[in-house]
Amino acid sequence: KSFSGLGRINKTTLSLSRFIHEYKEDKLNFLKPFVDKLSSRDSEYKNKINSLIVDNPLSEPAWVKNIQQLIPENSNVFIGNSLPIREWDLVSENNNLNVYVNRGANGIDGLTSTFLGLAEEGKSNWCVIGDLSALYDLGGLWAEKQMAAKDLKLVIINNSGGKIFSRIFDNKAFENQHSLGFNKWADMFGWSYTCWKKYEDINLPEGPVVIEVVPDEAQTQ
Repeated sequence: KSFSGLGRINKTTLSLSRFIHEYKEDKLNFLKPFVDKLSSRDSEYKNKINSLIVDNPLSEPAWVKNIQQLIPENSNVFIGNSLPIREWDLVSENNNLNVYVNRGANGIDGLTSTFLGLAEEGKSNWCVIGDLSALYDLGGLWAEKQMAAKDLKLVIINNSGGKIFSRIFDNKAFENQHSLGFNKWADMFGWSYTCWKKYEDINLPEGPVVIEVVPDEAQTQ
């Protein structure tokens, strides 16, 4: 079956729920050696990632992992396209969180607006997006004044451009590099602001807050 909304052809011949059900019912025992091997390799991979994070505590993946640990259970979390969603998956520990994405759209337009649209009163609402995503939706924060939900944590991973493109193109122009910060943007809409460059900087003001995280580029590389 083809899936609509994807940027490339993607087909499957068996639903995931049916596969899991039949595997649990021992109808797919012939796959057990493969699944066991895959699980072993996955554990090795996870251990290697965790070791690298310990050695590079100010890298982007390390920051994303630390942010995950700060978010209370049952919170709403919106993850932006591009690097944040990949880094979230890289370090995810399957926390009890309600995670949302706009993945099918394959773009970074309107991510702040999407985050505010799904925010719920009585819950902690978090957003983790890149700096270019924030710049694409600078007008989005206006909606907060009309909302009942006020526990809003908007985390911006500011690596000064679209660093995902550095892995694809040997041309800095594709990265849209900049030296912009987000303190004045937060002030414009009456949001609190905090900037984290090291763990000692971590603080969580109450109410709507913009959290600008500036990772160490060398450690990320």
